[in-house]
Amino acid sequence: MELLFAHSADYAGVDGGGKLTIVGVFDIVWAAGGHAPIPFPPFYLVAAFEASIAEGADHKIEIRLVDDDEVAHSNIITSEMQFRAHGVGHQARAHLLIGFGPGVVTVPEFGDYYF
Repeated sequence: MELLFAHSADYAGVDGGGKLTIVGVFDIVWAAGGHAPIPFPPFYLVAAFEASIAEGADHKIEIRLVDDDEVAHSNIITSEMQFRAHGVGHQARAHLLIGFGPGVVTVPEFGDYYF
């Protein structure tokens, strides 16, 4: 399984045909008032994965928010994804979309964090 891309965005959705829409991609969260803890605005975490047919259709994933020292700053999100092939000779793909409400994700101080 390979991660093709991952973004934080204002909105993300998938239509019935599997077409992915991502609106308002961002990679910086500004702290209003300049003090910690820093709450994130409402946002979506969206990612696309690719896997060979030989790897099977069902895969488990874990997502967590970590700092530069890889210390976790969120609960671990676990999920299962089902990959679907898109034609003979093509890798199977899966999209992950998770929506977060306002203030659901916070970080304790200023710095770099990664999902």
